[in-house]
Amino acid sequence: MKSKKLLIFFTLLAGMNVFPLIAQKNIVNDNEDSEYRLGLELFTKGMYGAAQKHFDRASGSYGDSRSVLKSNSVYYAAVCAIELFNSDAEQRMTRFLADYPENQHANQGKFYLGKSFYNNRNYRKAIMWFETVNRNDLDWNDQEELFFKMGYSNFMRNDYEKAATLFYAIKDREGRYASPATYYYSHIAYENKHLETALQGFLKLRDDETFSPLAPYYIVQIYYLQRKYHEVIEAGPELLVTATSRRVPEINRLIGESHYRLRNYREAVPYFETYMEKVRDVSREDRYALAYSYYRLTEFDKAIQLFERVIGTEDLLTQNAAYHLADCYLRTGDKQKARMAFANASRLDFDLSVKEDALFNYAVMTYELSFTPFNEAISGFNQFIEQYPNSRRIDEAYSYLVNAYLNTRNYRDALLSLDKIRNKTPEIRKAYQRVAFNRGLEVFNNLRFEDAVDMMNLSLQYAQFSPAISAQSHYWKAEAYYRLGDYDEAIRVYNRFLLTQGAFDLEEYNMAHYNMGYSYFKKRDYQNALLWFRKYTSLTREAATRITGDALNRIGDCFFITTDYASAVEYYDRAVRNAQSDPDYAYFQKGFSLGLMNRLPEKIESLTTLIRQYPNSTYLPDALFELGKSYQATDSPDQALASYKRIIDQHPASNAVRGALLQLGLIHYNRNQNQEALDYYKKIVSQYPGTSESRSALAGIRNIYVDLNDIDSYLAYTKTLGDFANVSISEQDSLTYIAAENIYMAGDCQSAREYFRRYIERFSTGSFILNAHYYKAECHARMNEFQEAIEAFNFVISRPKNMFSEQALLSAGEINYRLGNYMASLDNYNMLENYADMRTSQMEARIGLMRSHYKLNNYQATITTASRVLSTDKVPAEIIREANFYSAKSGMALGQLDAALEGFRKVAAEVSSVEGAESKFRIAEIYLRKNLDARAEEEVFSFVSMNTPHQYWMANAFILLADLYMKAGDTFQAQHTLQSILDNYDLVDDGIIETAQRKLDDIRKKLDSAGAKPDEDIEIQL
Repeated sequence: MKSKKLLIFFTLLAGMNVFPLIAQKNIVNDNEDSEYRLGLELFTKGMYGAAQKHFDRASGSYGDSRSVLKSNSVYYAAVCAIELFNSDAEQRMTRFLADYPENQHANQGKFYLGKSFYNNRNYRKAIMWFETVNRNDLDWNDQEELFFKMGYSNFMRNDYEKAATLFYAIKDREGRYASPATYYYSHIAYENKHLETALQGFLKLRDDETFSPLAPYYIVQIYYLQRKYHEVIEAGPELLVTATSRRVPEINRLIGESHYRLRNYREAVPYFETYMEKVRDVSREDRYALAYSYYRLTEFDKAIQLFERVIGTEDLLTQNAAYHLADCYLRTGDKQKARMAFANASRLDFDLSVKEDALFNYAVMTYELSFTPFNEAISGFNQFIEQYPNSRRIDEAYSYLVNAYLNTRNYRDALLSLDKIRNKTPEIRKAYQRVAFNRGLEVFNNLRFEDAVDMMNLSLQYAQFSPAISAQSHYWKAEAYYRLGDYDEAIRVYNRFLLTQGAFDLEEYNMAHYNMGYSYFKKRDYQNALLWFRKYTSLTREAATRITGDALNRIGDCFFITTDYASAVEYYDRAVRNAQSDPDYAYFQKGFSLGLMNRLPEKIESLTTLIRQYPNSTYLPDALFELGKSYQATDSPDQALASYKRIIDQHPASNAVRGALLQLGLIHYNRNQNQEALDYYKKIVSQYPGTSESRSALAGIRNIYVDLNDIDSYLAYTKTLGDFANVSISEQDSLTYIAAENIYMAGDCQSAREYFRRYIERFSTGSFILNAHYYKAECHARMNEFQEAIEAFNFVISRPKNMFSEQALLSAGEINYRLGNYMASLDNYNMLENYADMRTSQMEARIGLMRSHYKLNNYQATITTASRVLSTDKVPAEIIREANFYSAKSGMALGQLDAALEGFRKVAAEVSSVEGAESKFRIAEIYLRKNLDARAEEEVFSFVSMNTPHQYWMANAFILLADLYMKAGDTFQAQHTLQSILDNYDLVDDGIIETAQRKLDDIRKKLDSAGAKPDEDIEIQL
């Protein structure tokens, strides 16, 4: 026992035998000694109070005499004071000893004084006076009492060595102190781990009247410590019958432990259970013993509860508990928890055989559960193979490893792991081909096209293993080149794909023809583009799909560009009938082609159909303009006027407005309505200076004034226009601009920007001032001179809508967004959405608005603009994903959890993108906030099963899962979930490791503060 705890303390008084009182005087005077004699008589009868009075009077009557009776009177008066526990007892006796050191009672007085301090528990002074006693002058009874009380005083002062020596001197002799001395001597032996000595002493006390209730407890404990478990089992139950309620739990524990040590698990359980029912603080060792007993009795649910509470400190007990806990989970069908428990056991090195077996089983469990958010199965088997190359399970481990590589969806980590294998077996190379290909698709979906090319090249190193994967690798490699704008490489690799074995059976086969068509189309090689688009429509038999409809339009475009208008009309008609992709565009292009063929009635019919069936088409202003021209050509000026005015009234931001105003001026001029014509022409000149339409309008104005013979008015008008109307200056203007433009077109932005600067300084109101600012802005942007680019773009933007407005707004918006000027980008994209004639510009404007609003925390506006993005035609899949994501994030920020949940679900269907991964996490987070814990847990495990390359969000999901476990009181799973992050998460400086460690530390602190403190040694309190 590490601390001395006593229930009973022996305060044994000195023997009451009166020592020989005095040597009698030869002659006693009855009168002088009467007080003394009376005191002595009363003293022998134990009447110490009365005796003390007579002794005091006697000592007083003797005066200053140094007689024996005088000193004896002082002595006996002091003894009476001691027996009466008077406050002056110590003073009286010390005075006696000082005044009469030669008195025959001096030795006895020291003894009395020592006992006085003993009785008052002043063991230090008791020892001091006991040590002054000449024990040889004492009779045996007093000697025995002296030895015991000196021993006990030393015992109480923790000087066990002196105490044991004194107890030993009297423990085996007959006398009243033999049993107490035996008890304390044995107790000291027990404390000093001299178990056999202690046992023999306690055995002697079994029948002692005083110590028989105590000795059996020691005996049983000593048997246990000596591992004499049979003796404990034999003696323990009998002891329980007479035990006090306070001792019953400990006795049950000893009996249970003894049965446990003898593997009598069924007999051990009831004793353990009784012990734990009655004791609040139970040690980990005791919990483990009962848990293991349950385990051996196949009571796995009970065993689980206790094993979980054993795990904590990193020691052998934890390792064994975790290992058996894993088996319990397996037998109860909970493989997930079994996996965690095996992981815990495998991390500890106390029992290497357990470590090996646990690591293998952990990897197998992870593999079977497809639980590889951090590629744990692969890591587990790799670790096993590395640490145990001679294991009997090594072949099995390699087999599992290959399958793990083939089945993994954590391709990034799998690839890193495969790259570390120097000698790749055919099975490993086969796995490498598949993993590299899937990793390529993954980075492709995240728009990392250069990385996708690299991954496909890695996969193609092992093309021989799977022709289908080899073919697909070529296809997606070509797709990546196409997205990078490298159309020559795209064409080369698409051709390689089409010639690869097995390509014909793949769904990508037809799409390769379509993509080849677009690659040539982007290169403006329209003959080859036509060939491949027609191959595609032939393969698909013009199925009613969006892609087929788009291919038909592109075939029409190829014929149109190569001036085969009849064929163009045929394919635009087919696109109209297909009706799956831009039928309004097909109607417009068909009408335009018919016009070029001078089939004007058919052109009018096609454009009229477009206007009627697609009133919201972006081609409507252009269709109205072409319709007006056709009416003019067919001598229907009133209908032409109606078409042009409709453009101006209904589409004032359209680029077609300039042409419509010019045509309106022309119609009125032809009708000799000169004032109306002048109004339209002057409107063009004032609103659109520097455009070709403004120059045509100026020519029209001149013709009208000439017809009116009013040249002075014309000259006065042109003077208000500045350089633009000055013929000689205009020529210089043109030549200076053309020089700058030629340098720009040659790609020399370094020089071109300087030439454009000079032009702008010289011709601030020149004909090409817009062009100069726009191209100058483009040069600055290409050279990453963003501030100068913004200034030049802003000039273009500040002018009335022109041919550069859309692209200037788009470029300015992109630059401002990149620079973090979100208010400015918001203004750019707002204006662009209103100005856009092209669908792509409108789409880019809405995307930019959505992103800018989100960056500015304008969450409601983000939701609104995201909705407009989603309503736009032909939005790429990645933008649809982004719009739903931003809408959901904004809803969450506004506390609109249900709306956010709906949005996140749309994005979380895949988790290969970062938006999809975060969305999956957010769904679980929302369920947690709504206290739908079971749903939250389901989402996390669904996330795990989908696997994602985005470890950051998977780790966040694990942290959330740990919070769920803690909320449910499952500290075991909470700890191991956090530990799995610490073991497997390999990113740094993103806060994940720190968060997981902090949460794990918090859990351990809670367990330490609430858990039981382990017992020290088995002991019985006395």
